Amino acid sequence: MWKIVIIDDDPQVLTGMKRAIPWGELNAVCVGEGLDGKKGLDVIRNERPDIVLTDIYMPVMSGLEMLEQLRNEDYQGKLIILSGYSDFEYARQALRLQVDDYLSKPVTISTIKTVIQNAIRQLEQEAVQRVFQEEIKQRLKMYEPFYDNDLAKSGNENIKHKKMVEFVIQYIQEHYAKDITICEIAEKLYISKNYLNQIFKKATGESFNHYLTLVRLEKAKAMILEGNYLVYEIAEKVGYKNTPYFSTLFKKYMGMNPTDFIR
Repeated sequence: MWKIVIIDDDPQVLTGMKRAIPWGELNAVCVGEGLDGKKGLDVIRNERPDIVLTDIYMPVMSGLEMLEQLRNEDYQGKLIILSGYSDFEYARQALRLQVDDYLSKPVTISTIKTVIQNAIRQLEQEAVQRVFQEEIKQRLKMYEPFYDNDLAKSGNENIKHKKMVEFVIQYIQEHYAKDITICEIAEKLYISKNYLNQIFKKATGESFNHYLTLVRLEKAKAMILEGNYLVYEIAEKVGYKNTPYFSTLFKKYMGMNPTDFIR
């Protein structure tokens, strides 16, 4: 479950939010609370919540001072301000601290629920990206045994092969939405497409086309979790002009249709 901490100097606000927020619907739980920024900071350090809901103007330590300290400690969770102050200077400081949302009180529970849902979608998307990046790192580690095989005849060639694969991965990450082929990349590297595909598959365990498909579908999954696009828009954004074909591929690799994944 997603862990949330609420910080506000008004005990009634704390009690009201804890009772009214539909925790079950959000698959979330309130793991702590604080009546000022200092206590809130202690709770956050101990509980490491995914999301922090906080007021700004509080005794001992303000919400902004608390958030600044969290950023200095490299806290990576989502920060949502619920404040009775709509002062521009507060908003400017919140932007500097990369606050994810800024709501002015009074605010409805429906609005709070929507904001939390948006934060959770972002967390899910970031989790997907982390897993995918870790998979890339693990596959690149396969280079070590690859250095000793007959394709790697010298130290310079080892370095050359590694740079080629890194170039291909980077190129895919930057151009996956376009109609790219291994031929065009091989031309940029001045080698044959077959040789490049052989090097790439040895290093990653995947052919170029299969790897490109995986990248596109992971990007599509992240966009679906964002909830900002229709299926045909996502298909186009990840390089598929044919939506039915995209849906077929998505089901093959992800085990369900894009529309089912959205639900």
